[in-house]
Amino acid sequence: MTPPAGAPMTVGLAGLGGMGGAFLRRLATPRAALRGLRLDWVFEPDPDLLAAPALTLPGSAAAFHTIDAALDAPVDLLIDCTSSHARLAITAEALFRGRHVLCAPPLARDSDSAARIAGIAARAEGWLAVAQTWRFEPGLRQLRRLVRDGTLGAPQGLSVLVPAGSRPAGPPRRGLHALLRDPGAHAFDAARAVLGSDASGVSCSADAPDGARAHFEMTCGTLFTFDCGRADPAAHPCGCWRLTFERGTARWDGTGPAAAWANADPGGNCADPSIPLPLPDTDDALLACLDDVVAAIRTGARPETRVRDNACSLAMLLAALDSAETGGRRVPVADLAHAGDVTDRRPRRAHIGGA
Repeated sequence: MTPPAGAPMTVGLAGLGGMGGAFLRRLATPRAALRGLRLDWVFEPDPDLLAAPALTLPGSAAAFHTIDAALDAPVDLLIDCTSSHARLAITAEALFRGRHVLCAPPLARDSDSAARIAGIAARAEGWLAVAQTWRFEPGLRQLRRLVRDGTLGAPQGLSVLVPAGSRPAGPPRRGLHALLRDPGAHAFDAARAVLGSDASGVSCSADAPDGARAHFEMTCGTLFTFDCGRADPAAHPCGCWRLTFERGTARWDGTGPAAAWANADPGGNCADPSIPLPLPDTDDALLACLDDVVAAIRTGARPETRVRDNACSLAMLLAALDSAETGGRRVPVADLAHAGDVTDRRPRRAHIGGA
């Protein structure tokens, strides 16, 4: 569904924990209204969370505890922040009903589910995109532009050091999958965005709960290193990013603007090594991600995190998990972007909140 010109875009929000809570806080502010967004309903199967004193719904937004009742209330855009176990059933049903969908990462828990969702999205009238908010962080947008402009030459290496505690809010999860899934889902996608490149292979070692380290070979020839669990626990959740070029270096420490320097010439001379980096238009990555999807719905443009593109980020995550679980052997990154059963048969609904 696409609202008429001048009409507000109606939104339904499924899941209020973690990223869902972050979306609710944004949608309850005047900034959402200025963007022409109106939250019509929320769905949350946990009655305690739905009845929490801190939960404030804007305007006349309704609250549902069953997904069937929520999906029967028409909206233009569904933001699906439920668990990845329920993702296929909820997202597919919304797409079948003609809704646009923005879902929390990861897109799916395995390649079969990802291919199925991608196939359903290919037949749907609405867009399916993934809320990969890290790629919209102002500092990473600056690094992305630096790569694109070629100011310091071709990128040679990209690395990120992420604290293990940087997983999204919500029930704690332990073990290897938690170390890679939570920060990895965002970090791998952000690396693709910064470099403008996909991954071809990965070697990953992990020792839960101490840490995980993955080395990705990118198709542009750059090595991307993801290191989780060895950073200062007080570091920013987005981690510390370092990018080396043929003629310089750049860094972003998770807050404030990124910084870049040119290498000194062979004689050691470099009058002003700093490189100016223009700031992006927005300072809120989650709102910037939402803006991208809303603009696509209103104009017909393709959202940056559409499912066919995001499948490449999910493929990195699944390959890293496979490598870690098999002792760190090199694993090729599959091409999930073009996989998928494009049948329009409705999948079996997951049991959620009495639905």
